[in-house]
Amino acid sequence: MPNEIIPPDIKSLTIQNPFLFAKVLEKNPTLCRQLLEQAFSLQIGELDYLGYENIFEDFSDYKDTRTDIYAHEKNTLRFFTIEMQDNPDDYFLKKMRYYRAIMDKDSYQRMNTFADLYIVFVCPFDVFKEGHHLYAIKNRCQEDPSIVYDDGCYQIFLCSDSTEDDVNSEVRAFLDYVGCGSISTDFVKELNACVQQIKSDENFQSDFKKYLATKINL
Repeated sequence: MPNEIIPPDIKSLTIQNPFLFAKVLEKNPTLCRQLLEQAFSLQIGELDYLGYENIFEDFSDYKDTRTDIYAHEKNTLRFFTIEMQDNPDDYFLKKMRYYRAIMDKDSYQRMNTFADLYIVFVCPFDVFKEGHHLYAIKNRCQEDPSIVYDDGCYQIFLCSDSTEDDVNSEVRAFLDYVGCGSISTDFVKELNACVQQIKSDENFQSDFKKYLATKINL
């Protein structure tokens, strides 16, 4: 039998929980769009959240419950995904490659051409232990690092457990909220209000128990 997981007190859940994080952004597309805008320094239009039912037909062995947001900016060739990463396990960094693969497949089928992909991993830890709040991953030529291979995929890690002054004030306030729960901007105040509202919702509490059950059975 699998090891028993003791369900945490839902009241004590924070935005660091991937399932709660996804539900908050799912229920609040404006907050999701604002967060993506700040992370990528982009202007982003209306987002259309996309489901995974058809995407994973070719990935029948993939058992994990989805805890990321996948969205298309309407009337553009831009697709976004954002997820809270609470477990830097052995395959953690390779997950970004996996997300890119399924986004490439799905966006091409939807648009009949290659789209620009934006992937965000929010981490309550410093991924590369270099003190940065933001790590933007780009492909470069090994022989000449000044040559950037821009294939239209933009991947970033946002890390709360960092020390450098290297992000704008809104992103820093969000990461401070992720890391220690501090509330310092209107955006974070609204985000925290949504967190508290969703945690008190009976449907969320029921869904969270089901989510824990899937984790036990993995």
